[in-house]
Amino acid sequence: MAESVVEADSELLPPTGIRNPGASDYLAVLVQALTHVPPIRNRLLFWDNPDGDKVADAVAAGTPLSDAVEACARSAMEDDHPSYRITGALQRLMARCIAGPREQAAELRDLAAAFGWSGADLAQGHDAQELYAVLIGALDSELAADTVVEVSGEAVGPSPNLISSLLTVSVKRTITCSEGHVSERADPAFSLQVRVAGQLSLVASLHDTFLTSETFDGDNQYSCSQCGVHRDAIMRHSLDPDLPPVLVFTLARIDFDFITFTRRKVNSSLEIPATLSKADLLNRPDAGADADVDADADADAPAYQLAAVVCHSGTANAGHYTAHVRDPASQTWWLADDANVEPSPLADGEWDPRR
Repeated sequence: MAESVVEADSELLPPTGIRNPGASDYLAVLVQALTHVPPIRNRLLFWDNPDGDKVADAVAAGTPLSDAVEACARSAMEDDHPSYRITGALQRLMARCIAGPREQAAELRDLAAAFGWSGADLAQGHDAQELYAVLIGALDSELAADTVVEVSGEAVGPSPNLISSLLTVSVKRTITCSEGHVSERADPAFSLQVRVAGQLSLVASLHDTFLTSETFDGDNQYSCSQCGVHRDAIMRHSLDPDLPPVLVFTLARIDFDFITFTRRKVNSSLEIPATLSKADLLNRPDAGADADVDADADADAPAYQLAAVVCHSGTANAGHYTAHVRDPASQTWWLADDANVEPSPLADGEWDPRR
């Protein structure tokens, strides 16, 4: 069931907008972006919600998928059935974005209440990147408490339904000394942050950030614990080839100016491709024999397709968030700007990437 694809309406209809009651655009764009990433929205829509409608149960009983999602969306509009769980509130809000009604913007009220926020909290701006990490952690905490894998009646974990299982990518650091001893460490993350300053494209920045090597020699030799002495060594950074179904990139657009001691926003352009191959993510063009994916394997490597782009206009200290999202059924791009949703300039390739 988790692999089922939630289809959009047969008509070319935009997603439902989300009303911004103050300065909550950072939350609205995250909801719109996650709603348009099929693996994430399918996992949440089919979650067994103890507080409300169960889309999975309705589909299993023979209800068409579109009708089940619409029923969940209608339930989300009823004031007397709030969800006090972040997962349930997000599930119902996603259903509203997908199924409408489009003439009435969706509300963040239930999701904010599940976070323990008041109306005053929604009137205060926050950083979308920081909230993304908080949201994924909160979803995992609730899902881990709900679903436990059982083997022969004995509980073992963690649950395979965790949202992080769709997102976690590991950045590896491998140090090889001159005697061939290897030390390896992997750091998991929900997203990969790439530099914007001095970079032309996402792929080039990815290579310069995560596919690098450094030599330790001379006065800077590596202290090899296995040799018990200092040795010449090479340290390589790479991404674990076991990549997740969904990759999230965050752009480092905020720098700190040590002359003025103020934050500044980097507004230079960064080319973002519509697709990424496995080789794009694992191999530098100059990798040669050190490539993790050889030329033959690259032909069959699954590609990632761009699903959403969250944009920020303004300065390092204030601004406004919008989201360009791609409907997974029609492949149509939409621009979600709070309650307003209109065709995205991404559809025609006319988009200023300096956002």
